[in-house]
Amino acid sequence: MSETAPPAVGTTGGRPGPAPLSTTASITTFGTAVWMGAVWAVAAVAFTVLLVVISWRDGQLDESLWHSLGAGWQRWLAGVAGYTMISEFARMLVTNGVTRARLARSALVTLVALALAGGLFMTLGYVLEGVAYDQVEGWVQRLDGDGPALGGVGDHLRLFADGAVTLAAFFTTGWLLAACYRSRQRDEANLLVLPCLVPAIAAQLLVRGNTTLFGFLDRLDLSPPAVLGFAVTAVVTLLGIAAAVRLTREVVL
Repeated sequence: MSETAPPAVGTTGGRPGPAPLSTTASITTFGTAVWMGAVWAVAAVAFTVLLVVISWRDGQLDESLWHSLGAGWQRWLAGVAGYTMISEFARMLVTNGVTRARLARSALVTLVALALAGGLFMTLGYVLEGVAYDQVEGWVQRLDGDGPALGGVGDHLRLFADGAVTLAAFFTTGWLLAACYRSRQRDEANLLVLPCLVPAIAAQLLVRGNTTLFGFLDRLDLSPPAVLGFAVTAVVTLLGIAAAVRLTREVVL
């Protein structure tokens, strides 16, 4: 095989064959990390500048600015990343000899990596904001104005878990939508849009600490027990992943 052959093709016993999962998962994961990492870097710098400006102008904050302006919109990035597993990577890999089943497994690896990295990024934002609030300005860090103060290890572990499962749910929804429209007729796909949204909706409604997806949902005030909301969202997301894997195996390029 020539040195210029595409990376999605490997060798098996000296003959051309599908690339290993480590190669295909690296393509989907690092390909996603490049643009998401750039967005995260810009967000971190912009948020730091905003905090400095507020402090310099003698402003006062009684709730987490990172929660609404830094962590809240990360879910939308995850949804876009899930969508690109099919819209961007499917043709790139499948046309180079990668099976659809391996594409699905690669997307799953990316989902896990993104959920963990994104959850860590979001949590670090809360930690560093808390240091600035407490040590520099003397502000109290809360998720909202009426909630309890943050700061304990348990609070940050919960925020990490909430962030990771939320990102996984939104990634799954994006992946489902893309796979659905590439594996089904448009009329059938249109009917499946709402089921595809279920993981993201579950995360939005049931995971503590999330900002509202649509304004009218504020009035529902579900406030489920934290463990129950987390568990239901995790189960729904796992079911969505299973469906996304199956749909990916039927994708038509």
